[in-house]
Amino acid sequence: MRYTLPLLLAIPLLLTACSTSQQSGKYFQNDGPPSSYQADGADAQPRIEPFKSGTLRPYRVLGKTYTPITEVVPFSETGMGSWYGKQFHGKKTATGEIYDMFAMTAAHPTLPLPSYALVTNLENGKSIVVRVNDRGPFLNSRVIDLSFAAARRLGYANKGTARVRVKRLTFNEIRSGQYSASTSSTTLVETPTTQTASIPTYTEASGQTMLPSTVVVTSTPTVPDTSTGNWGVQIGFFSAKENAQAFLAHAQATLSSMGTELTYSIVNDNNGYRVILGRYDSPSTARSAAQSIGNNLGVSAFPIKR
Repeated sequence: MRYTLPLLLAIPLLLTACSTSQQSGKYFQNDGPPSSYQADGADAQPRIEPFKSGTLRPYRVLGKTYTPITEVVPFSETGMGSWYGKQFHGKKTATGEIYDMFAMTAAHPTLPLPSYALVTNLENGKSIVVRVNDRGPFLNSRVIDLSFAAARRLGYANKGTARVRVKRLTFNEIRSGQYSASTSSTTLVETPTTQTASIPTYTEASGQTMLPSTVVVTSTPTVPDTSTGNWGVQIGFFSAKENAQAFLAHAQATLSSMGTELTYSIVNDNNGYRVILGRYDSPSTARSAAQSIGNNLGVSAFPIKR
């Protein structure tokens, strides 16, 4: 059975530069829910998987460094959960897998990839198990980005964000199966522990994978593009700066997991914001780089004169 969203929700809401508050129920222009979707799916089925080695090294996004957890340790945190949708649907995640907004997946800045987490909406008590296979969000107030389907299961897809608790499922919990999840409540049997892992917190509200709620960007990235080449690779063009920053953050996290770090620029050409990576001395070099970057990100990329 398929459901059709109300027209109002199918139309992305614009972000304005003068906005000064975070409102729920809004999401970045060019993103949002699909116009129709399948009935809600089941929780992710946890299993022990080897970590993808390239995703365990420290990485930089918009001038900030994140250090992934590399050990099987208990992890729990509470904060705002958001979700990302059609803007990234069909594109590569940090693991190299294709993002499916209808799967029970999530993005997290530091959990090993892949891993599994129990996410609880503290506003309504609903819980689900998701498979974490991507990086993000990159905003200090957000702790996890769920897929559209996962956010819908937790009851905040329309609202945009919700206060959530994220608890990593350890290998022992996966082996024993001492957890259960449903759309209404979840009971997790565990050995009491005070050991938790934490992620760095930041005060700069700059770009993230996708926010379905209004975000005010208070400062620009601090990593300068100091290279001298006159050619770059354009990977995206957006009418809103927030969208450009969100897409850049996602691209940087994905490329970093592959061992690639490039200078970047977000260029305002009056019609919109271009996301440009790297600096190259010739169009042929930029063309070759564009093919490689495009393949790695699963996007259309092309050389552009700076």
